[in-house]
Amino acid sequence: MNSHKKVTIIKDDYNPYSKSEYSDSYFTGYNNWKYIQQGDIEKHIDISNQAGADKVEHSNNLNETLGLYYIAKATHDNKISKTIANNLAMYFINQTSLKGQINNQLTSNIINLIIDNQNVYNFLNKSPLTLTTKNYSLNWIFDKSNNLVAIYYNNWKNTNNIINDKINYSFSDWHNGTSIATDNSNIYNILKWSNYARDWNTFSNMYPTFCFINSYFKVSTSTGIESSPTLSTNTAKIEQYKNLGNANVLFIAYINTKDGGGWGTEIALNLDLWHDNDNIYFQWYCFLNSSFGRMTYVNIALNNINFDNIMNN
Repeated sequence: MNSHKKVTIIKDDYNPYSKSEYSDSYFTGYNNWKYIQQGDIEKHIDISNQAGADKVEHSNNLNETLGLYYIAKATHDNKISKTIANNLAMYFINQTSLKGQINNQLTSNIINLIIDNQNVYNFLNKSPLTLTTKNYSLNWIFDKSNNLVAIYYNNWKNTNNIINDKINYSFSDWHNGTSIATDNSNIYNILKWSNYARDWNTFSNMYPTFCFINSYFKVSTSTGIESSPTLSTNTAKIEQYKNLGNANVLFIAYINTKDGGGWGTEIALNLDLWHDNDNIYFQWYCFLNSSFGRMTYVNIALNNINFDNIMNN
């Protein structure tokens, strides 16, 4: 370990929360130094189908922060060889979000450091990192020759636990019993998501679910039939529009009472959400084909939208 080197200038806004990432341009004035962050927020990983993995604790439920530690621990406990540990480490990294970013040599350096360097092993063993915490990350700094400069952990304190954005949009309409109609709204901006994260993947990981609050999106008929979806889902489902007309329907209110002869009412009310490099937008579309004597109603109220931060769970 190059303990005599002191890091004085870093891009301290590089990491917004406890996720995994790699950079070889993180530092100013230290060419080719490597920065690795392994975050608990990433998905848990199963390595149990690999040779020797049955000797590794939690082999079917490892997170990105502690996966390599538990592999190394099995070697420390004389349950597996260093060769098997290295093979498992390569497999593990290729299941993480760091796949393709950390090469085999650097992966081998990390696992061997945990195995051979008692200070590194003790540091991890006594750290507050666990398989269930979601606001810690394990951080490594290597010089250009892959020598370890520093190892540390971060406890991320994100104050934006929930984003609550006001929309205050409403719309209502009705149609008589015999109607064929199509309609759609203008495009509306919901949120400037780039104020909260530097890229969309980071934002959707930080705020993995959203819901419309005090809102409804429904169609109904004069005979009492109603359709109104629950207005909540995963943020990652808000895709990026590639071109106009490429719908990304997340919520549908739908009624179909047509019989075999085509008599009855069919109405579909779709709510599209999508994003670009800065904002999230919505637009609704409606299609109606009714050939019976009942009235049909469309009622929309989108008052607030909440994005929930995973660290609040």
